[in-house]
Amino acid sequence: MKKSSSNSKVVVQLVKIGKAFGSEGNRRVALGDVSFTGYGGEVLLILGPSGSGKTTFLTIAAGLQPPTSGRVLLFGRSLEDYSSGELQQLRATRFGFVFQDFRLIESLKVYQNIELVLQFAGWNRTDIRRRIEQLLTHYDVEYLRNRYPSNLSQGEKQRIAIIRAVANGGDLIFADEPTACLDTEQGQDVIRQLLGCSHNQGSCVIVVSHDIRLKDYADRVFYLQDGLLTELPELRKLSPSQKQACTANGISHLASHSIGKATPQ
Repeated sequence: MKKSSSNSKVVVQLVKIGKAFGSEGNRRVALGDVSFTGYGGEVLLILGPSGSGKTTFLTIAAGLQPPTSGRVLLFGRSLEDYSSGELQQLRATRFGFVFQDFRLIESLKVYQNIELVLQFAGWNRTDIRRRIEQLLTHYDVEYLRNRYPSNLSQGEKQRIAIIRAVANGGDLIFADEPTACLDTEQGQDVIRQLLGCSHNQGSCVIVVSHDIRLKDYADRVFYLQDGLLTELPELRKLSPSQKQACTANGISHLASHSIGKATPQ
């Protein structure tokens, strides 16, 4: 059963966002008149094929690039009203990012990869140590603490990437194709972790993906194609061609198999 967002705080809003690249003679519209609201405590899934504008949507929502038109509001404040220093502080203390290629620092051990994020967020040494111990225990990966990323499996890398993303207790977690490199069981584990972060910590988790297996884990599902965003109360409203497009560049052989409704941890 999906959670109601009626009593939750608004974390991020996109108001009539447009984004175009190139000159007039070679202009490409990535997003067109997109509006979106994300609330604390919910998982939002943005489905769409490669090239549909998903990553552009994510980077604009995170304030990493400006829209061509429209407004972005973070925590009730227009993005334009934040200074560059305030935005940097916001990303360090209230945001978390999960990438499909993990982006762990190869020269640092697992503990140090997580530690670095908390240092940027301004945590003191005692609190950093306590927080990392808590997270490694909670996610049952204490045995990985002194390993380098090159000695981790794909699933272990993604698990550490998620721990790093949620370490600062952020209000807004962005996940870009978090299951793209994983098999079914590993992908299931990753989404359960993100779901628990949302429902237990109160974070707004925005996942962009071509993987329709994730539909059963989301509180709300959207479909993005040709720069247009549509909310889908029921995933069955996706046409067969849209479902095929979602998985054309991903784990297509698993597209028709649901991996079940996750239980919040």
